Amino acid sequence: MGRLGVPTSVLLVSVVLCSLPAAQCSAQSEAAREKYRAGLAFKNVAKFEQAAEKFREAIAIAPDFLDAHYALAYSELSLDHLDAARNEFDFVVRRAPKSEQGQDAKRALARIAEEASQPPQPSPEAPPPRVAAPAQPPVGAPPEATPAPEATTATEAAATTPAATEEAKTAALPVKPLPSWVWIVAVVLGVIAIIIQVAALASEEVEAYVGGLGFAALVGIFFSVAAAFTMYGGRNGALLVFVLAPMIGISALLSGILPIAGQFLYRWIAAFYLLPAFLGWFPEIQESWYTGLIYWGGMVESIAISIYVIAAVGKASSS
Repeated sequence: MGRLGVPTSVLLVSVVLCSLPAAQCSAQSEAAREKYRAGLAFKNVAKFEQAAEKFREAIAIAPDFLDAHYALAYSELSLDHLDAARNEFDFVVRRAPKSEQGQDAKRALARIAEEASQPPQPSPEAPPPRVAAPAQPPVGAPPEATPAPEATTATEAAATTPAATEEAKTAALPVKPLPSWVWIVAVVLGVIAIIIQVAALASEEVEAYVGGLGFAALVGIFFSVAAAFTMYGGRNGALLVFVLAPMIGISALLSGILPIAGQFLYRWIAAFYLLPAFLGWFPEIQESWYTGLIYWGGMVESIAISIYVIAAVGKASSS
């Protein structure tokens, strides 16, 4: 029993139950996302066979991965695999009929059905073209020089090299590296936030714990804003800070009211609905460690709110 009247076993069970299953599922989801990003890189350079293979591998890891099914449908369509494309579009429509992807999949299915219903147009048989005999050069004239084959430009040659393919993959993920000073400042402020939280719990002052939560929130906001605008630029950084972060933060705040069950609720909402919806709304923002950090920051916030709720209830019952 802690000094605030909080059972130690409750806290340990809360942290263990929330972290282990979520970490395992998150690792599986990240593996599927890696395959999905590789497929997008191949798709961006019109290598649809390789792209389709990567999307299938992602679906094998996460069968309900809607983005992978949607991308696979268009890759199959580019390869003229109409039956396979129809199956993938059907899956998208069944799982998310009202989403933007679901509406687009319905239109794609309608186009496929319309093309399939049209009979093939017979091509008119045209007579073979008459080939004129080559003109004979005058007697005594020098032979004409054979034109040299066109030289392949450096740009065309580089387009087929592995380096160009790797460069195309990098271009598909417009994320800049984060400066080291941001990491240093964030780590220092994070350590200070942890010290404040521990000291607040040791002093049996719930109000001090709230102050520590506020300081930790400021640390998270600083790091989130600095990282977003440094790595993603103005527009995408603003979308991450003012759209994704508030969505995750509100979910974490509300779920923290219910200890243990709230963390499972947060994971279900954030991982399976909010993050996929955000990445679907703004496909130019690729999933990276930053979006994962926003998700796990929300999980920490939810657990911290739950600890506060348990501490407040324990103090009220003991007084």
